[in-house]
Amino acid sequence: HARRMNPKEVWYKCPQCHKAFTLKGAKLKSWLNKRSKKASMLGPFCGYECSGKHNINKARKAKKAKNDSK
Repeated sequence: HARRMNPKEVWYKCPQCHKAFTLKGAKLKSWLNKRSKKASMLGPFCGYECSGKHNINKARKAKKAKNDSK
């Protein structure tokens, strides 16, 4: 039975604003679990503001692509 490493703190760079930040404890565990289920997820983001900006841009691109295909 192999042991898994459990880091206490991991540094990330926000894909929206490029700010460096850390994830610790429950937030880190939650992100790692989400990432293992869907590897194509972008993130993690430094906060709700950057996450929201990314989702708005993603929705705009999808809407534009839908309108362009008509």
